[in-house]
Amino acid sequence: ILPHEGLSVKFDFNELHYDREHVEQISQSLFYLVEQVLENENSRIEDLVLIAAQEDLVRHKNYWLNLFSGVLPILDFPLDNVRPLVKTNKTNRITKGLGKELSESFYMLVKEEGATLFMGLLSAVNILLYKYTGQEDIVVGSPVTGREHVGSEDQIDFYVNTLALRNSFSDSDNYKEVLKKVKQTTIAALEHQSFPFDKLLELLELKPDSSRNHLFEVAMLLESADGKSDAEQHFFSKIDLAFAFKKTEEGIDLSIEYSKDLFHKETIVR
Repeated sequence: ILPHEGLSVKFDFNELHYDREHVEQISQSLFYLVEQVLENENSRIEDLVLIAAQEDLVRHKNYWLNLFSGVLPILDFPLDNVRPLVKTNKTNRITKGLGKELSESFYMLVKEEGATLFMGLLSAVNILLYKYTGQEDIVVGSPVTGREHVGSEDQIDFYVNTLALRNSFSDSDNYKEVLKKVKQTTIAALEHQSFPFDKLLELLELKPDSSRNHLFEVAMLLESADGKSDAEQHFFSKIDLAFAFKKTEEGIDLSIEYSKDLFHKETIVR
C-alpha cells in the first residue's frame, strides 16, 4: 500500500518481474496523472498524456545530462594490440557456465540485498573492470527494449534503446556496498530509459572518435529465455568487450564477446 497526500493505493505485483522500487515508480506516474486530471478537468485523455509525456521528456533529459556532466571517464582497459584508428566489427566469443551451486548462492545473496539478478551481475562486472583498470568511475552500456514512447503501441517491433550505466565507488567498498550503489543507479536509469541514447550523444557534443564507441567500451546484458535479439546482437558487435549472462536450469551461463582487433582469446579466458 503506497500513500500519497491522503490517497492510498494497493498494488499487487509479481516479485519475479518487479521489485518495490519499480512499483513505486509506477505509482508516482499514476499519482502524477491524477494531479493532471484535477488541474485540467476538461482536457481530453490524449492531451493529458501528451502533457505528461512532454514534461517527462524534459525530466529525463535533465537526468542524463546531469549524470554525464563534467569530465567523462574513458576506460583504460589493458589491450593485447594497439587500438586501430578505425573500429571494426570483428568479434569472437567464449562461453562459460558458472555452475548450479555457485549460481544459487549468488541468487540468494542478491535477493537478500533487495536487488535483481541484473544488478548483482552488473556489480560483479564493475568490480572486474576496477580490478584490471584501477578506475573508480566506470560506465557500462546495456541495451533495453520496450514501447516507452507515446504512439509506439501499434508498432510490431520493440524499440531498442541504450542505457549508459555510470557507477562510482571506492577501493574500500565491499561487494554489498557496490551492489547498493549499482542498484540505485540502475533504478534511476530505468526510470529515465525513454530518453533516446542517440539524442543524449548529440546534446553532449562529444569529440568524434572513429576508434571506439561513444561513452562506454564495455556492455552487459541479461538475456531473455529466447537469447539475444538481432538488435541486441548488432549492439554487441560494436563494443570492445561485452558480457551476456543467461539464467538456465543449470545456473548462470556467461558469454563474453570481444574485439579480435584488441584482445587475444587467452586474455579473455583468464
